[in-house]
Amino acid sequence: MLISELPLAAELREKIRSMGYEALYPTQAEAVSSGLLEGENLLLSTPTASGKTLVAIMAAGKAVVEGGKKVAYITPLRALAQEKYAEFLPLRELKKPDGRAIRVMVATGDYDSGGEELMESDILVLTNEKFDSLSRQRPVWVRRFGVFVFDEVHLLGDGGRGATLEVAIAKVRTMNPAAQILALSATVSNGGQIAEWLEAKNVCLNWRPVPLKEGVAVDGRIFFSDGTCREFETAQPNAVIDVAMDAVKGGGQSLVFAETRKRAVSLALKTAPFTRRLLGFEEASVLRRASAAILSSSEETELARMLADCVRSGTAFHHAGLAAPHRREVEEAFRGGAVKVLFSTPTLAAGVNTPARRVVLASLSRYDSSLGMNRPISVMDYKQMSGRAGRPKYDRYGEAVLLAHGEDELQALTDIYINGDAEEIRSQLASPGTFRKHTLGVIATGSRTREKELARFFANTLLMKQAGEESVMERLEGAVGYLESNGLIEKEGDAYAPTRLGKRIATLYIEPETGLELSRVLAKTGDTEEDLSVGFLEVIVTTPDFQPKMQLRAKDYAEAESFVEAHGDRLLLPTEDEWLRSLMVLNAWMNESSDGRIMELYGAEPGDLHRGVEMAEWLAYSFRELSRLLGHRKTPRVLDALRTRLSTGVRPELLPLVALDGVGRVRARSLYTAGFRSIRAVAEASEGSLGRVPKIGEAVASKIRRQAAELAERSR
Repeated sequence: MLISELPLAAELREKIRSMGYEALYPTQAEAVSSGLLEGENLLLSTPTASGKTLVAIMAAGKAVVEGGKKVAYITPLRALAQEKYAEFLPLRELKKPDGRAIRVMVATGDYDSGGEELMESDILVLTNEKFDSLSRQRPVWVRRFGVFVFDEVHLLGDGGRGATLEVAIAKVRTMNPAAQILALSATVSNGGQIAEWLEAKNVCLNWRPVPLKEGVAVDGRIFFSDGTCREFETAQPNAVIDVAMDAVKGGGQSLVFAETRKRAVSLALKTAPFTRRLLGFEEASVLRRASAAILSSSEETELARMLADCVRSGTAFHHAGLAAPHRREVEEAFRGGAVKVLFSTPTLAAGVNTPARRVVLASLSRYDSSLGMNRPISVMDYKQMSGRAGRPKYDRYGEAVLLAHGEDELQALTDIYINGDAEEIRSQLASPGTFRKHTLGVIATGSRTREKELARFFANTLLMKQAGEESVMERLEGAVGYLESNGLIEKEGDAYAPTRLGKRIATLYIEPETGLELSRVLAKTGDTEEDLSVGFLEVIVTTPDFQPKMQLRAKDYAEAESFVEAHGDRLLLPTEDEWLRSLMVLNAWMNESSDGRIMELYGAEPGDLHRGVEMAEWLAYSFRELSRLLGHRKTPRVLDALRTRLSTGVRPELLPLVALDGVGRVRARSLYTAGFRSIRAVAEASEGSLGRVPKIGEAVASKIRRQAAELAERSR
């Protein structure tokens, strides 16, 4: 089926063609035949790169251009949201029925915003959490959209993200049942059940634009499931490198999934000398620039130097511990073809567009913290990772390769992973803490929620479909009892109403347990102007919401003992090994320790550090908001200072200076050391004297002096 033959407005067809599409893939044609353009709900389960994004673009374009409706595209990851936003941007050049241009927007953060500005959008890309948060702030918001696209819907079965995605879908089904739902995924084994839950047609095809060959490597040979066999050179004691390099020697790229960050880095360092020999002049030039960008785009740490060295050689590693700019540089260099082998933890399998000719699984086991031991990966995980094999427009086929130790294991891996079916998607809403959080979220969306309305909402969940009414109602009764006994909701006849505290905890988008713990501490400390920054930070890192929690290592105990001795009179809780290292890391950060120094002292990689900082900053804001709710006047100022110190990483004396736009921790310290220790001092200085301060310069001096003068004038 050609794009020109689709029942779409002429200008929309031409725009889609200008985006590089001429004819539909079989998966896209099947979606159209199943009622995509007539508003039918669809569950589209097809392999990676089989054209799901165009399906969403067609549905969105028709809804906005022809119907004047709004579209929400909901995805699990911030990086994926940005990627999809870029793919929808060309639709801005089209007009709605009222003659106005289409507005495309993206929203991924700030969970305490009602999203009024986002209502100006026609196509809105956002994360699961942002959608859930907005629906708590303004439930009417959900009813304004005519089409909802839920991406990576197999993550309904993910222990971390699944419940939020399930509740988001349930909200649409409850609050806006007339809206069209498109659920997209690469792998859904129980598609019939999920489609029935969504009241959707199940479009499940195994077609790929680049055919996938799956095989198992053992003793220098790869045995593919299609009966073919390929021999590869065995130059290394570790077959992972040999299998990865075999694809590179054939003109392709390899994406290797390693079980830990440490192993991903180790394998990349060992592979770098081999890829370096295969680089052409232009590739080497591209990689030198990428390497330099890594060293200049964020603080230069030992990890950054290792990454830059690898990239310069045509190899890279990728994991959540890297600084965000470094991950972006690696992804771009790999997509451009200059990086030949990329070693990654499984996080890269979660949707970001990084295909390779060959995907290699370095290990089939992962550490499970709930079990305290390694366990085999699921078939679902394998299918998601193997789906990255094959670059459309570059490869005639893709390859996914497992590594076996002996002939017996070869057959077992073939049976379990290559020929096996992915596990069924199961609801993750059942745990008591998760159920309580989302029950409060539902009740807090209005002033009163009748018992039958609450029951009807949970009847629209996947949990109801899979566990049955009796199980769900039992959980609902327990959740309501917990929330009522802790003063977060009140019973009013046959309805429930959120208390002021319950409403604020829900709109802050924190766990009920987190909100209650913060409130208990505030009641204990009272309204105080005492600097309890370390104590408040201690409370923050102990809450269920804070991640990543860093448990003390054997080498940390002496440092921890000194820390507790130095700050003991200001700590508010008994110290515990499971979060004390997190507290020391964040305390070091807001006392101006560098990323490199923090990694050296505490083993906290930049990505983990900055995720912790971001989460702690949000919890400090939530702490402040609950303090205000309790009528405090002094404590909010203490918490504001803590939040600013977390966001900027500065000691208290630099707080006035970092209020200037363009002045971070380094420039603020330079100004302070040079004697410019207040906004007024900066305002009264000459541009020349400011410009001579290290790290400032003439252009910055002019900018900050002007700002300081305005601030000083306002404070008079």
